[in-house]
Amino acid sequence: MEKCLLDANKICTMCGECDMCEYEHKLCDNCFSCLDFTADYNEILIDQILLNEENKKEG
Repeated sequence: MEKCLLDANKICTMCGECDMCEYEHKLCDNCFSCLDFTADYNEILIDQILLNEENKKEG
């Protein structure tokens, strides 16, 4: 079982709370209002890369 992203002491119950926007009561739609763009540079941590295997051409 996966651990909860919001509370490391809990097991994920698929409640969806981690997909909610911090500033508005909505699902995250990648509007980036939660990111601070006032710095000279920004850092994004990538924790997983998902590849679409459905449309992969054989060659």
